[in-house]
Amino acid sequence: YKDEYVSEDWAFDQRARELGYSIWADPTIKLGHMGNYVYTLKDYK
Repeated sequence: YKDEYVSEDWAFDQRARELGYSIWADPTIKLGHMGNYVYTLKDYK
């Protein structure tokens, strides 16, 4: 990610892993990305 663009959440996770933290996800939680529109998984199908 030094010479390439990655999203904030991806960069945060990568840095946390480098510091020895484990990254966990709960696939039962429905998340969205908020901006001018709230993007959810339905938008990508």
